[in-house]
Amino acid sequence: PSLQLYLYMNKLESVPSALTSLTCLSKLSLSKNNIKSLPETLGNLSHLEELYVNGNSKFSALPQSLGQLKLLRSLAARACPKLKSLPASVSSLESLIDLDLRTGGKKDVCKVPQDVVDGLVGNKCRVVGAVVKKGKKGKGGKKKK
Repeated sequence: PSLQLYLYMNKLESVPSALTSLTCLSKLSLSKNNIKSLPETLGNLSHLEELYVNGNSKFSALPQSLGQLKLLRSLAARACPKLKSLPASVSSLESLIDLDLRTGGKKDVCKVPQDVVDGLVGNKCRVVGAVVKKGKKGKGGKKKK
C-alpha cells in the first residue's frame, strides 16, 4: 500500500522526525511552509516517488541522503530562492524524470554541475530552472530549459 501525505500551508518550520519513518510514503508535499531544509533521514523514505517543497522561501538545502531515494520520479523545489545548489547524490537518481528548480523570479539561482545535468538528461529527466555550472569550479553558466 502506498501513502500520500500533503502538509501544504501548515506553517511548518521543520519536518517532524516521525515522518521519515513512514517507509511506505510514495508522495510528500511540504509546499508553502517555512521549512529551511530536509533531514538527512529523508533517505529512509525508500518508496518515495514524488517530493514537493515548492514555495518555502527560506528553503536552502536538500540532504545528501536524497540519492538513496531510488524510486523518486519527481522533485519540485519551485519558488525556493535560497536553494543555491543540489547535493552531489542527485546524480544517482536514475528514476527521476522531472526536476523543477524554477524560482519564479527574473533569474534562476540553483547551480547544478554540467555532468549532473547531462546524467539526468541522459536518463530522460526533464530539468528546468537549473543554472548549469561549467566544469568542476565553474561560476554560473547558461540555463538549461
